[in-house]
Amino acid sequence: MLFPTNLAEFLPLLVSRLILLLIAGPIHEFAHAWSAYKLGDRTSYAYGRLSLNPLDHIDPIGGLMILLGGLGWFKPVPVNPYQLRGAATARQGMAITAIAGPIANLLLAAIMAVFWRLGINSISSDFVGTIFKQFIWLNIILAMFNMIPLPPLDGSKVWMGIVPLEWAAKMATLEKYGMFVLMALIALPWMMPSLDLMGLLIYSPTAWLYQLLVGVW
Repeated sequence: MLFPTNLAEFLPLLVSRLILLLIAGPIHEFAHAWSAYKLGDRTSYAYGRLSLNPLDHIDPIGGLMILLGGLGWFKPVPVNPYQLRGAATARQGMAITAIAGPIANLLLAAIMAVFWRLGINSISSDFVGTIFKQFIWLNIILAMFNMIPLPPLDGSKVWMGIVPLEWAAKMATLEKYGMFVLMALIALPWMMPSLDLMGLLIYSPTAWLYQLLVGVW
């Protein structure tokens, strides 16, 4: 969703996207790095990515797209699949490492939802309450977005870890085109709102999880 024209809606949305950019996104990437490290790969540690510092993870273009549209990306964490000796196979190790990021975002959403359920909404202003709800929503969106099985998103690595090897090989051939397809899918609703394919893919599961956690819109 682009920025609303109403100032009362614009400010909490901007703040929630900034929090996503500075906190939730880095935690997502840290989860990848930590998972790989625990499985035996020190590549992310060597590159300084086993960190919660936003500057270590923010991609300029992906970060700008998060601020403008709520969807974007961070710098991918480098992982050497052949060093993931804690997993049965390199493919399974990559799948575990990949899914760690979306799980981290869902945990963040769940933690914030607990505070909401405990009554933060009754003691906070509408401004803070809106930021809370938006932050929960955006974390779920980030998790669902990353689970789309399109390279370079996490979902492609998860699927390549569980599908037959020949299917995984075919999916791997899409990696060089994946970023272009991804950018086109994100930009498409800006130019043609009726063709929001990304929204169709992730809106329904996001709305279901949001209502499960928060219970209100």
